[in-house]
Amino acid sequence: MTGTGLDGVRFDAQMAFPGQIKTLFNGNWRVGQMESLGDRDFNVVQGGTARGLLATLFFDTRTNLLSRMIIYTSSPIGRAPTQVDFSDYRDVNGVKFPFEQTFLWLDGRWTAKLTSVRTNVAIDAAKFGKP
Repeated sequence: MTGTGLDGVRFDAQMAFPGQIKTLFNGNWRVGQMESLGDRDFNVVQGGTARGLLATLFFDTRTNLLSRMIIYTSSPIGRAPTQVDFSDYRDVNGVKFPFEQTFLWLDGRWTAKLTSVRTNVAIDAAKFGKP
């Protein structure tokens, strides 16, 4: 994996633990115009890498939570978008967590619905041993 594909995987991993997200694009973030989708308004932030990865984040103005993320990676036919919509946020030990994520790409759509999320769960060391 190289180029924007590698940048995209790195971005996805960083979004799972977003404490350092401001540094992800070396400070190359831009604030766009507010956009409306349906009956909701969103603050839009966009960033990119030198290799061409472009990410657009939509934050709900009512909750300030991330509602949509679109990542554009380079492909032989131009920029290819992958969209992730986040919804059903619930409090998990003081942190808002999206219990539903819908992924949309050029040839498909998939929705993940979580029933529970637990933090700081002890994991038996045997799970990390060789099978």
